[in-house]
Amino acid sequence: MKKIRKNNFMKENYSGKVKANNLIKENYSGCWKFIKQNKNYIWFSALIFLFFALVGFVFPIFFKEQVISMLKQLIEKVQGYNAYELILFIIFNNFTTSAFSLISGMFFGILPLITLIFNGYILGFVAHSAVSETSFLVLWKLFPHEFLNCLL
Repeated sequence: MKKIRKNNFMKENYSGKVKANNLIKENYSGCWKFIKQNKNYIWFSALIFLFFALVGFVFPIFFKEQVISMLKQLIEKVQGYNAYELILFIIFNNFTTSAFSLISGMFFGILPLITLIFNGYILGFVAHSAVSETSFLVLWKLFPHEFLNCLL
């Protein structure tokens, strides 16, 4: 008779065999529980981001020189990259920014808020520039991309 020891994620028997016991199901439901517990913080963050995106779209005159200078530096940095190198650059840049915000958020909480404000304003600024050059249809390309950036 095999004696089975239970914990939250695994069942292990004495012969050393490890079987996953609803690992995916438990983690999935745990993630949804965490999201439900923190929904007010998530909504607050989303509203701050959207508010400053709207500010950047309606009033692109604030920090105009700084934003254009930053975007020019970014364009110069990626000049000559092929598609693969550009994808890697974007992933690495998003990862380092997210990690830095996460780590600093554990200690201060101010940097993630500043990052939300800054990214929202930049999105609105770029959206305003894109719309003024083409049409509102370009926003269908821009907003899904920025939404994915926010999740990372």
